[in-house]
Amino acid sequence: MRGPKRLFPSVGALWMLTFADLVTLLLALFVMIFSMSTLDSAVLLKITDGLRRREISPAIDAGAVPEHIRLAADILGHKENIGEQEDKIKELLFPVENLPPDLDKGTLMRSMRIVPTVDGVLFIIDNARLFTPGSAVPLPGAASALEPLISLMGVLTGEVSLSAHEAPQAGTDPYQTSLRRALAVLGMFLRRGQDGARLGISARGPDSPPSIAGTGAARLEILFKTGQ
Repeated sequence: MRGPKRLFPSVGALWMLTFADLVTLLLALFVMIFSMSTLDSAVLLKITDGLRRREISPAIDAGAVPEHIRLAADILGHKENIGEQEDKIKELLFPVENLPPDLDKGTLMRSMRIVPTVDGVLFIIDNARLFTPGSAVPLPGAASALEPLISLMGVLTGEVSLSAHEAPQAGTDPYQTSLRRALAVLGMFLRRGQDGARLGISARGPDSPPSIAGTGAARLEILFKTGQ
């Protein structure tokens, strides 16, 4: 006896078409999610660099600080390496392409010392490269010589101490000369928009011994205070 006739044809493997469509859609979904979660490397570098700058100095627009100044500040942040990298710091602070014609780089390099101290980082500059003898009148290249150090204040967040030292000279008061020179340097910092509340000055005479051996009595000392 014959069985009942089927009303619908056999679907066989047709279900695989729907399954294949589902798998394809899932694959497309995961590819889209992966592409959206992957940052462009250049964008990622800019973001991390910007965050690092904000950690160094949140109140200063990092874009206003030249790259070579920021690199020098990074080295200065590790005081234990300053002795070995003193020349590299000078090269970063005073690139040849940024020097004006009236400033000789070789002479400037020889007349400057960078010394780590308990309180921070000390820059020592021979007064002969900054002022006319026995006066507080800056030499033509004085502002250019101090410009990188003024820019450093925009990256390093601590207080800055400006200390002028003068040797005895006939007919002049070394303390008065030192005071006028300290005030002249203070004016350079203030004219560049630096925070006067973070700046301190002092005037020293022949009774103040050199901070390190080999530095002259007539000198300008700029201490960037960073603590331990």
